[in-house]
Amino acid sequence: MSVIASSCGYIAPEYAYTLRVNEKSDIYSFGVVILELVTGKLPVDPEFGEKDLVKWVCATLDQNGMDHVVDPTLDSRYRDEISKILEIGLRCTTAFPIGRPSMPFSQCQGYGN
Repeated sequence: MSVIASSCGYIAPEYAYTLRVNEKSDIYSFGVVILELVTGKLPVDPEFGEKDLVKWVCATLDQNGMDHVVDPTLDSRYRDEISKILEIGLRCTTAFPIGRPSMPFSQCQGYGN
């Protein structure tokens, strides 16, 4: 597929110079959805200024830690699990596609059944 159908904030950074989508750009979009769930924030928001959600999460984690990133309505009893999910979201949204995990459909349990 070579046509992108996405909203601002979900598009992988490399699309700007390749104009191509692939598995790694889908993984980036998936990571943005994970970050939305963990933070309770939209992928683009005036609160971020010139940043998007991914850049905001990275900057806020570096400056203030996880407690300033995670949606306060999430149950703190699940802090370890939330931290792991946040880590997955960050791995999926790394700037370079080669650093993103792979998600082959053939490995999905029940795929094609």
